[in-house]
Amino acid sequence: MAYKTFVCMNIAVIGNGMVAEAIARSLAMAEHNIFIGLKDETYDTFSDDMFDEFDNIKVSSIEYAADVADVIILATHASEVREASYLLDDVRKKVIIDMSGFNYNGGSPYFNTLSAVTAITYSPHVIKCYSNDYSYALSNPFHTVESSKLYMAGESRKAKELFKLFANDLGVRECVDLGGADKSLVLDEMSMSNAYAIAYREQEREKVLVKVKR
Repeated sequence: MAYKTFVCMNIAVIGNGMVAEAIARSLAMAEHNIFIGLKDETYDTFSDDMFDEFDNIKVSSIEYAADVADVIILATHASEVREASYLLDDVRKKVIIDMSGFNYNGGSPYFNTLSAVTAITYSPHVIKCYSNDYSYALSNPFHTVESSKLYMAGESRKAKELFKLFANDLGVRECVDLGGADKSLVLDEMSMSNAYAIAYREQEREKVLVKVKR
């Protein structure tokens, strides 16, 4: 599929969590056409007003979203990346942005998501993007996404340059290129560390609430 313009693109956002919704909202506000790809096309995890507010956000199957998209953003949990990648169908010529993050669940095996996406999709245009600041902003109402610095890694110069074009639409202050695919391991470590930090904050918050109730 040829790119129409860099002003308005068809963007597939694969995922049904808080990060996927934040990405969809930000890009829709910048007048991109957003196709949220879901395995079963149910979206009860999203805010009720999102589809009333934006008529350029549509929900579809993962296959359809990937087919019509100029750019595919994987905004799933890391544990769902492999399955989502298989459902993308033929995306060998597509730009794929891996923005997946790890969950703290105490025992999920680690694997490098960038390598998995590249191996499954056969696309040469895959990069990993992650920012602890961005994830923290989505879970903390007193921190703004606009202050976020995002790091990326991968072999595709095309994917990196394309991502930079709409990074501002996501509220990213600065994109830092760490280098090739091997540097994606650093981003995975950032994601896992952030997951532990969020879990710790939640545990401490629960302790405070228990004390208050007493």
